[in-house]
Amino acid sequence: MKRALILLAMLALSVPAQAAGEKMERAKAWCQDNPEKCAEHKEKRAERKEWCQANPDKCAALKEQRKDKMAERKAWCADNPDKCSAAKEKGKQAMEKCQANPEKCQKMREKRQQNRKQFKAWCKANPDDCEDAVQKMRDR
Repeated sequence: MKRALILLAMLALSVPAQAAGEKMERAKAWCQDNPEKCAEHKEKRAERKEWCQANPDKCAALKEQRKDKMAERKAWCADNPDKCSAAKEKGKQAMEKCQANPEKCQKMREKRQQNRKQFKAWCKANPDDCEDAVQKMRDR
């Protein structure tokens, strides 16, 4: 009996490691296929890490908010499976549109990035107003 429990425990511990390994392989393959996007992603992660080091309390609060939102979404999907699957389907269709017309999606991404840069510049100039604006966006 003890051996069976030990084997089950070892198996349970190895599954997440395998999944993590597969995830890393997919990430490496994606980076090889999309070097510009990969570099941009790494840059954003570095910026986020730097910000989190400078603002540990805010960073922890944001992580908690994300966890809470994910839990809310899971609960909502459990309570509204039809609406949830419809929303997922809508997202898939949007991705398919982007794959069919990548230039249009790229322009939209660039516009969104430009808006973010302008917002960041505005935040630097108006730090007090920025906090309120960011909180309002998070509450949406």
